[in-house]
Amino acid sequence: LKPRAEVRIGSPAAEIVAAATDLNADLICIGTHGRGGLARVLLGSVAEVVVRRSPCPVLTVRPKACDESK
Repeated sequence: LKPRAEVRIGSPAAEIVAAATDLNADLICIGTHGRGGLARVLLGSVAEVVVRRSPCPVLTVRPKACDESK
């Protein structure tokens, strides 16, 4: 199987979940900043919504620790 890329317009989390459903996806891989507390409340978390609503497993990937210091 080959990975597939798609461009959709709308709410990022809703469109990612809809695409996974439409494509009968086996896995969603999504980047995350790993923010917590007030930062997450103010900025929201696309990854969190996708994890909660996804029809399939979700792999979240954080940036490398050395990249976070920049």
